[in-house]
Parts: sequence; structure tokens; C-alpha cells
Amino acid sequence: MLRTHQHNTGMTTLKQLTILLGLIPFTFNAIAQSGYDDCSDAVNNLIIQGQSYSWDTGAATGEDISGGGSGYFECGEGDNPENSVYFYFQTNSTGGDITLNITNANIPGSCILGTNPTDGFTVSVFEDATPCDNNADAATDCQSFDNCDGQPINWFNTYNGLAANTTYIIQIDGGLGATGGTATGNLSVTGNITLPVTWSGFDLTNLKNEGVQISWQTATESNNDFFTVERSLDGIEWEQLFFVDGANNSITSKNYSIIDHSPIMGWSYYRIKQTDFDGQFEYTGIKSNLMEEQIALNFYPNPTKDYLTITGKTSEISDVAIYNSVGQNIMNSIPVRKHDSKQVELNLIALRVGNYYLKTKESGHIIRKR
Repeated sequence: MLRTHQHNTGMTTLKQLTILLGLIPFTFNAIAQSGYDDCSDAVNNLIIQGQSYSWDTGAATGEDISGGGSGYFECGEGDNPENSVYFYFQTNSTGGDITLNITNANIPGSCILGTNPTDGFTVSVFEDATPCDNNADAATDCQSFDNCDGQPINWFNTYNGLAANTTYIIQIDGGLGATGGTATGNLSVTGNITLPVTWSGFDLTNLKNEGVQISWQTATESNNDFFTVERSLDGIEWEQLFFVDGANNSITSKNYSIIDHSPIMGWSYYRIKQTDFDGQFEYTGIKSNLMEEQIALNFYPNPTKDYLTITGKTSEISDVAIYNSVGQNIMNSIPVRKHDSKQVELNLIALRVGNYYLKTKESGHIIRKR
């Protein structure tokens, strides 16, 4: 669905070098998202590879999983979680190894006599094709930490050979036993996980008398709110042309297309910005486009008894030929009185009376010598 918005200028500084090298897709995240108290909210916000996310179990509430609430029983205890936060990721189309990192985790309270903790947290990883239903297909991991462990806690684990296109929920639950806890820390996931948008194509096409068609394709989308088509005269300052709604969540190929009916003459640059529902965004690479002024081809006089003048755009009149009635190219026998970027003048005095075929780079026409 197209959002009606055009030519609202927004400037972004980008080094000119990116025009020469081409800009590969990248992700910019101004603020790291925290974990979600509601497991269902986590499913709508896919983890981005390598992004650091904060979590705070003290800011979370307990879920009544036994009463049908969204989430999972706490691993190792099998009861309702006290202070759980949730994250969601999906393996990509190839699957493989995934690494979960817990960093700078801190647990308040004390470790009595060095052996009796007063607070802690657990980390669970659930494989689940129907996330948050407390009926996981598999419990991939269950780890426990407490305040008798060295602070801050930095831990990671690599899960090898995970299946392709498989969904996982990470649950961090604070506390010990039935007592909630207020642990804090950071989390990140690296490896073969799905990106918010997997791009499969981005192309520009010049359309005669219509403008520039901007087309792009995605293989998958997750938490995708909308796309912004941006254009630049120099690759440094950008203007927003159109907003196009994304598919939110999709695992099938999607095709998008829109036409810039007022293109810049000469060279210009386009890119697509993709924005998630949580405000995080990424760009495609930059595509360049050459739009030549649409100049109609003219040739006169026709009929002619001596000279024929041809005018048109440079690319069309760069290759001119005359053919006789039997299809022979006779340009080698025709004197060219003038040939520059704007016009060609041919001396047809020596030609016999009759019809001839004028061929330019893009079109063909009948001319008559009298």
C-alpha cells in the first residue's frame, strides 16, 4: 500500500566515496531495545544480528502461564516465571551455528558465607514453531546464575547445526525459587539468523515519457513497517520521495515498484531505506541513473532534393545509416556535411530519386529523394 508523501526533503551526510564504491546494506540502531515483558510482543520484534539489547528482570512482571498466559514455565523449576523478559530470533534459510552472549550481567543482593546466594536469574532457549504457547518443540538450553558467581557475569554459548527457518524464544527470568529478582545485563545473538528484511533485488529502469521506475524485492520480512524511497543529486544530500508500506512479517518473496514521474535530468542516485516498527532502520546500496532529456527525432526536409538535416538526442543520432530499396547500407557513399551532438547533415544530391530508409540508433523512418 502506497503512502502518499512526496518531496519532503531530509538531509543525510554520506561520504562521496560511497558513490564510487557502492554502499552495501547496513543497519543503524540508535537505541538498543530492551527485552519484552510479554512474550507475544517479543515475537513481533526480531533480534538483529550483533545488536546489543539491554534487559532488566526487575522491570518485568510475572506471567500466569498455568492459567493460559503468554510465555513459558521457568526452566529448572517448572513453575510460573516471576520476572521474565523475552527475546525472539529465527534462523535464516541455511541454518547453522548461533551464539548467544550474555554480558555485563549484575545480580543485586549478597552471597551469604560465599555459598548461599540471595538472588539470581535463569536463561532459557526454546525452539518453538508456535512461540509463547508454553509448549516448546524443544528446550535448547537452560542456564542458571546467582550472586555467588563473579560479577559482572559474562557468558556465551554456541548452538551448532540449528535447522533453517526455525523460530526460537529466549527467556531470562530473575529470582531464586518463588522469589522474583532484579538482575540486569545485555544480550546479543550472532550467527545464521534472519535479518529484519532480506533483500533480493533493487533496480532502476528509465521509462520513456514516464520517468524512472524504482523496483525492489525482499525474500523475507520481519517487523517491517515501511520503506522510504530516497533520491540524491550528488549522493551526499538526500530527499525523501515516497513511503511504501512493508509486509510486517513475511517468509515469501515480495515485489515493490513505484515510478518517479519527475526525475532529475542527467545523473541522479536512489536508495531504499527500510524502517522497523521499533524505529530501527537500514539502507540498500546506492543505484545511479542517467536520465537524458527526451528530445524528439526530427529530419527535414522530407522529401528532399539535396540535403537532409537530422536532429535529436545525442544517443539516438550517434549512429545514423541510410539504406536503399534493396536493403543495402549506402552511408559510405553519402557525404556527411555536419555531425555533432545535436544534429547530422547529409548530402543526398548524388542519390537517385526514390524512397530510402533512414535508420538511427533507436528508430527507423522512410525518406524520399526527389
